Amino acid sequence: MSRKWKYDYSQIRLITDQFVQDCQVMTLFLRTVHLAMDLAKRYHYSYFDSLILASALEANCERRYSEDLQHGQVMDKCLQILNPFL
Repeated sequence: MSRKWKYDYSQIRLITDQFVQDCQVMTLFLRTVHLAMDLAKRYHYSYFDSLILASALEANCERRYSEDLQHGQVMDKCLQILNPFL
């Protein structure tokens, strides 16, 4: 946000605080990291994409919207990847 949109850190903090109030924030545990590595190996996604997917799985999310991941793919029979631009 600071580089792309030229926000200063006080603005970024306000946005982050609002985001935390509006959304469920998950703690990153070692099991999340291990699950992310397993997903990266199994699905050939980057580690960071896999970390987001692992966190979504741990939070029991049903959908993950992404234009970069495989549209329609279902992970662990519960998390479906959807491209919102199709």
